[in-house]
Amino acid sequence: MKKIGSGCQFEIFDLENGRVLRKPLPDDKIRPKVRKLWWWFGPFPGMVKKQTNSLIKIRQEGIDFFKSSKFDKSIVANLEFKDNKIFQDKVLPIHKIILKDLEKDKHLIDSYCDCLINCMKNGFLEREYNFSDNYGIDKNGNVVLIDFGEVRFKKEDVMRDIKKKRWRFFYLIRPSFRGSTRRYYKRKMKELLTVENLDKYWKKNL
Repeated sequence: MKKIGSGCQFEIFDLENGRVLRKPLPDDKIRPKVRKLWWWFGPFPGMVKKQTNSLIKIRQEGIDFFKSSKFDKSIVANLEFKDNKIFQDKVLPIHKIILKDLEKDKHLIDSYCDCLINCMKNGFLEREYNFSDNYGIDKNGNVVLIDFGEVRFKKEDVMRDIKKKRWRFFYLIRPSFRGSTRRYYKRKMKELLTVENLDKYWKKNL
């Protein structure tokens, strides 16, 4: 078993059988990662503590939801909880293949939109719209959600994010995400993430 990734909430280990083990970080290990990632909090430790507590809370909400709810597991890389462990299919993260070819980027963004629609149909949506890091390509070539630690489960919360156009934050903090790929991404997000589409798709598969 080889460690292949680590974020603010989980460590990921390759089981070398097409699956990965997603191991939640202990609470006391999250704060240093938050401090390093959100460096703009500067000398305001209260903000780091607030963000750390928020991440711990929403991670547990995600675990509780996906452990107890019926949903299409394929859109979350065949997420499985077994013996207090979390397993998913091993996929190719988007950040490893984006921004290399415009036509392929467009295809990835289109597939990402399909994933968001399927998530809405199953009653959840990732709140950060972190296209490059929280999603990957499965063995069928589809974009799937791999990091379920930052997910909304209430329609009113998703609606608030949509009205605020929270999806824009993804590219605003990534200067490298620019040019034609960025313009295409913006157009597709504007078309998809509307109150009308939220009403159209929310929990339609449940």
